Amino acid sequence: MFMTLQGPKALYEQVKIIIMDRIQSGEYPPDSRIPSENQLVKELSVSRMTVNRALRELALYCIVKHGTIRES
Repeated sequence: MFMTLQGPKALYEQVKIIIMDRIQSGEYPPDSRIPSENQLVKELSVSRMTVNRALRELALYCIVKHGTIRES
C-alpha cells in the first residue's frame, strides 16, 4: 500500500488510523505482535519517523504496548 497525504490529516495520523482499523478488524488480534516499524515502513511506503510517531501515540493511548496489542 502506497501512502499519500489525503486531506487535512497528517501522514502519521493516517498510519495510526490504518493500524487501529487492523486492530478492530482482527487482523492484529489482542495480545499479538504487530509488524515491526521496518515492516510497516516498507508496507506503507512512509518514513520510519512517521511510523514511530504513530506507534508512540497509540502506546500513549494504551492501544499498543511494547509491540503487543492490548485487549480492547
